Amino acid sequence: MASPKNNQRRLKIVLIFVIGVTIGIVVVTFLRYRDKADNSEPLLSKDQDKASISIGKVHHTATRDGKKEWSLVADSAHYMEKENRALFKNLEVVFYMDDGSEVSLTADRGYLQTESNDIQVEGNVQVNNGTYRFETRSLNYYHKSRFLRTNDQVNVSGAWFTLSADAVSVDLNEQRSEFKGNVKGVISEDILL
Repeated sequence: MASPKNNQRRLKIVLIFVIGVTIGIVVVTFLRYRDKADNSEPLLSKDQDKASISIGKVHHTATRDGKKEWSLVADSAHYMEKENRALFKNLEVVFYMDDGSEVSLTADRGYLQTESNDIQVEGNVQVNNGTYRFETRSLNYYHKSRFLRTNDQVNVSGAWFTLSADAVSVDLNEQRSEFKGNVKGVISEDILL
């Protein structure tokens, strides 16, 4: 039969082993999720390396039939000629509506397909039309149809409501939004329905 001192010693060894394994698992998990959480930056620097032209402080305006549809301002631009696309950092896009109003979009980074004028943005994406603002992780703009669309979680806020959904599409021509999946909202009691 083992003595109480040997039992205590074995218990200490087992506890030290369990603590060591737990710390190891926590460290490995942290390192894996840290890499996944910031997985877009390495791609960003790869695209910068492929750029045939790189410039700072850029402004671009898209027109159709002589009418200004949107303008883009960014801290920097990197144009990949072979892919017909440009990478922008810290960008703001202003969409011009038929009634004279504007919708602004800001993001950490984005791509412009130069042949189609379609835009893909990601990182702290915010869209604001003066009445409401929504935030999401990524968003696509389709120039031909003038649609904004994301399948990422969206949080919307206005003066009298808040709303969240799994996805949204915004028709800029009709100035209409459609929210999909787990739509939840709160409307202020000050509003008359």
